[in-house]
Amino acid sequence: MLDDYLIAALGRPWRYGNMDCCCFAGDWIFEATGRDPFGPYRDTYENERGAMRLIVERGGLLSMVTAEMARTGFEASAGEADGDVAFVKLSAGQQSLARACLAIRRGPWLIARGPHGLTSIAAAPAMAWAIL
Repeated sequence: MLDDYLIAALGRPWRYGNMDCCCFAGDWIFEATGRDPFGPYRDTYENERGAMRLIVERGGLLSMVTAEMARTGFEASAGEADGDVAFVKLSAGQQSLARACLAIRRGPWLIARGPHGLTSIAAAPAMAWAIL
């Protein structure tokens, strides 16, 4: 199921509020569980400024994601199982638009969605949640 999701995500263009790093993770969570922690935010912003406004209003990306994952019943984990969703702090060389992102565990990698497609990150998650 996860591999099929990742392959399908390759064909979807980046779009704020629909296929950005949070929506990428949220779509996976919804497909795997039927629960959508980011549903309230979908299509409510359409550019970087709107995304940043939403994130700042909710106390930062980690604060927002932690609250929404708890609201929808997901528990924190080590982020080591395939399909787990992780909050990752990016190093300077990994940054495109953000200093942090959400990613999905697949084997030894965390797979994230950026403006130019999917990317693999070899990093320890700052926070993670069990999905499967």
